[in-house]
Amino acid sequence: MKKRLYAVIAAVVLLGVLAAAFFLGDARQPEGEEITLSVHTAQTPTSAQTEPAASSEAKTPTAPSTTELPQTPTSSMSASAPEESQTSVQPTAEAPTATEAPSTTAPATEIPSTEAATEPSSTAPLTTTEPPTTEPPTTEPPTPQCTISVSCVTVLSHMDDLKAGKEAIIPANGWMLGAVNVELQEGDTVFDILQRVTREYGIALEFSISPLYNTAYIEGIGNLYERDCGTGSGWLYAVNGSIPSVGCSDYTVSDGDSIAWLYTCEMGADLS
Repeated sequence: MKKRLYAVIAAVVLLGVLAAAFFLGDARQPEGEEITLSVHTAQTPTSAQTEPAASSEAKTPTAPSTTELPQTPTSSMSASAPEESQTSVQPTAEAPTATEAPSTTAPATEIPSTEAATEPSSTAPLTTTEPPTTEPPTTEPPTPQCTISVSCVTVLSHMDDLKAGKEAIIPANGWMLGAVNVELQEGDTVFDILQRVTREYGIALEFSISPLYNTAYIEGIGNLYERDCGTGSGWLYAVNGSIPSVGCSDYTVSDGDSIAWLYTCEMGADLS
């Protein structure tokens, strides 16, 4: 009898436990549904995927038998739901950082374009500035010059009229000085050039200054004087082939002039 009594008591207690578990399972079921819905909405954005999950989870509490009610999947999902919700929240928190990265790099790509535009403006003054002009070396104009020569060629054809002892001073070709170049100084006269040349080449020169006309008269060149080869002999000068009508000290020489001192034996008639 006692064994049966114990069996009945155990059966009643078991039924009470099962009934309590069943009611407790029904009380916790709404919380399990809310958690599973929040988990699926966090994982999948579309409503089409959340609805099948909700419907399948809603059937789970009615499907199991009375003996398996304490081990319903709702309790396990309710326990695991916070973990999945926490893991699903982390990608959503990192998403703004991934989208903000291009916005920060955008100004960096624009900086070179603005710097490139400013570079020509900074170098523009260098291109506009003209380089210092180097003036070509100034070539001074050539110094004015003239030529002068001394000739007694006419004596060679009048050697019979030449004074004795003068034959040694007459050159074989009749030229005491061939044509030489002389640099002109400002205001040089024919007389100035003759003095300069005879002094430079060591040729004797005899002259006199006329007080009436204040002009120089050439008496002898190279020890050959007037009347040494006849009464009409003496020295004359020509400029560019013409015999001037003024004294040698009154004729101003110009650049390029050709001066010739000539000894005449016939008052200039023997000069060609």
